Amino acid sequence: MTPIKEQLLQEIERTPDNLIKEVLDFLQFVKAKQEKILIENGSNVKSMKEMDGKGSRDRPIWEVFEEFTENIPEEVVAKLPTDGADQHDHYIYGTPKRTP
Repeated sequence: MTPIKEQLLQEIERTPDNLIKEVLDFLQFVKAKQEKILIENGSNVKSMKEMDGKGSRDRPIWEVFEEFTENIPEEVVAKLPTDGADQHDHYIYGTPKRTP
């Protein structure tokens, strides 16, 4: 069991039932939302159920990224900025682009 799961279980033991119900509802909502996004995008990325707690943690990040992006059409990739790392403030916050 991962340290995060252990910590979560310890917190659950110290939490009143009415609050645990809210946390359970939220967790189920987030999982359902993630599954819906994967289905809508036609992604072949393994679902959370298939990962059974492992999945991407057992592989290098570049392999996870490749699997995640392999179904993106070339015309969409062509529209992505090539200076995203250099100009992240512009793309995230809308600040003016910095000159190199």
